[in-house]
Amino acid sequence: MGNYSGVPLADRVSEIRASSPRALLTIALMTIAAVAVFAAVLFNRLDLVAIGVFLCFLPWVFFRAYRKGATLDFFSPEVGFPTFYVAYLFIGTLNFPVTSQFNIDLPWTQWVYYSEGLAFYLLGTTVIKHNGQVSIPLARPRFWNKSRFFVAIAILLALGLAGRAVKIAMFGIPLLHPENQELRVQYAGGYSGTLALALEVVPICLVLFLAVCKPARRTRWFIWVLLVILAFDAMSGDSRGGLMRIGLATLIVVHYARSRLHLRSLIIFGLVAVIFVSVIGTYRDLSIFGDNHIESLQAKGYSLSTLWLADAYESLRVTTEGLYMLMQQVGPSHSYTYGATSLAALAIPLPGHRPGPGEIVKQVLGMDFVGFGASTTILGPLYLDGGWVAIAIGMFAWGMLAKSIYIKMVSSQSYFWLLAYSYFVQNQLKAIKDEMFPELGPLFAILFFAFVSYFCGKGFLGTWNSLLPTREVDTA
Repeated sequence: MGNYSGVPLADRVSEIRASSPRALLTIALMTIAAVAVFAAVLFNRLDLVAIGVFLCFLPWVFFRAYRKGATLDFFSPEVGFPTFYVAYLFIGTLNFPVTSQFNIDLPWTQWVYYSEGLAFYLLGTTVIKHNGQVSIPLARPRFWNKSRFFVAIAILLALGLAGRAVKIAMFGIPLLHPENQELRVQYAGGYSGTLALALEVVPICLVLFLAVCKPARRTRWFIWVLLVILAFDAMSGDSRGGLMRIGLATLIVVHYARSRLHLRSLIIFGLVAVIFVSVIGTYRDLSIFGDNHIESLQAKGYSLSTLWLADAYESLRVTTEGLYMLMQQVGPSHSYTYGATSLAALAIPLPGHRPGPGEIVKQVLGMDFVGFGASTTILGPLYLDGGWVAIAIGMFAWGMLAKSIYIKMVSSQSYFWLLAYSYFVQNQLKAIKDEMFPELGPLFAILFFAFVSYFCGKGFLGTWNSLLPTREVDTA
């Protein structure tokens, strides 16, 4: 046998096996990948090469996370977003034996753009360094003043109920009229919608209180009843997304404040979420089209046992098909928007009608339907801004932002950053479907969290005491 650096090869292999079992697994996977790429190129299957490169990001992400020596954190920027990104786009791009909405056979070149976006995102997370170990649950700072915490919650509830009352007075309750698509669009947004967003923030704060503190039994039951009411309110609004945002954000809060959630728990939650989304979507479609909806799904290739999955799959598939159609529209005959699409939400508060990113994409595609806008995955608005260059820059900045907020959360002694990160992550995962900043809701939610943190903390008490008149004491 040959030698390697003066050491017999057999001894070298034994040393690798004893010191690092993952090294052998890595070598084996690399060998399998190399053989697969060679076979795909030999038989002119570049589509398999593109899909294989995209899927290889997933094991690389997990190996990279394990290499740091800490237990895997599924909600960290380097694990959570890439995992959801790969799963979403993989399922949404594969051609299943059913007819999709636009009936497009997506080309293999689309996988190249997926890989580009994820590669630059991970590069962005790498630029922001964090050398400390992350312990989950996080080291618990002292909770805010509990009396002022409940006053802050009462203020947010009052603001939220005022905004919701205005919406109901103007447009009614969309849940009671699911067939009225125009009502759902009118119900969302506006100043009253911003106030109503407080009802989405309150459950997240209350779950944090339950996770950190040990309230009395009566208080605990009161909070749970309030959470159920707020969950029903979220479900009765303009879309099922409100309840999904609350559920995901509270899950992240529990993960970092109370107990680590493992892969099994996350899979169960994901399956429940998919079933919930599909059932609500199917109910809404049936209320509009009746039995004709079932017949149309069966004509597309769905069976009676898979009808409940149709709404979830079509929601995924329509975004990847939308990205393909957008790429066909944008090119030499259409000028790039150079950031105006991705950042369009910043102009929404200005006078007049200011379309958001989804509405801009909808106009470019020439679509005519009742809805908030067209979803073309997170890459769509970036591609409209500047093609593959904008995808690289945007995803790189997205990774830097996610890692920066994560580091602030794990390093801070304030629960504000945990609340802010939980809401950012749910928006980050939702962004895979549509765009990074579809509207200003996430910004206002973080401002509400900042209000709770300031009002319940020492900063408010110091400001309040400074405003009180002081008495001069006569020492004569």
